[in-house]
Amino acid sequence: MNLTEKYTPKTWSDIVYPSDFTKASIENYALGKTSAPLILWGKPGNGKTTCANLIPLARGDTGQSIVDIDCTAEMTSTKFQKKMDDVSLVSGLGPRGERFVILNELDALSRRNQMMLRGVIDRAPHSTLFLATTNNPRELDPPLKNRFSTVCFDHTDTYTMETYAQRISLIECLPLSAEVIKNICVSVDGSFREMLILLERYGNSIRSQKSAERNPP
Repeated sequence: MNLTEKYTPKTWSDIVYPSDFTKASIENYALGKTSAPLILWGKPGNGKTTCANLIPLARGDTGQSIVDIDCTAEMTSTKFQKKMDDVSLVSGLGPRGERFVILNELDALSRRNQMMLRGVIDRAPHSTLFLATTNNPRELDPPLKNRFSTVCFDHTDTYTMETYAQRISLIECLPLSAEVIKNICVSVDGSFREMLILLERYGNSIRSQKSAERNPP
């Protein structure tokens, strides 16, 4: 198992938020205080998709009341309509009887499908919660965007990134200096996924160098 798989958050408490405001906003959904459609907006690797996937579980769902839609997949209007029809067939098995629609990379939907989604949201019962992620909110149809609350997964500060990276380095016994860790955290521009990839890459590279020095040809 690589570091990305190992340290991607598995539970609500594992999520590292870029700010207290973001944490408070997201926790309103996790605690069931609001059910308005939600868009998580941020750069790739900031944790928004993981967060969207964990919200239903935090609200007590068993994971069986979720319709997961990859909006980057090539989808005709007929196929998208079928996906939307499937939503009504999902039984809400959690304590609140809710069903969840998770739309990954919402901006990748065609304008026609975005208009269709708008109608679905307007007709959906209160027990259906729409969760979406996007890297490019400007690509969204304005009337559709206005139906969502938006929470920004902005840049995580370098100090938080370094603290997290140092902890992983200690756990995994990575031969990385504080300077190397700092440089990695600065270079990834707030992406935890990219940070994990570079920690593993640099760690393996240094291990290989040290092994070669100990065992010269």
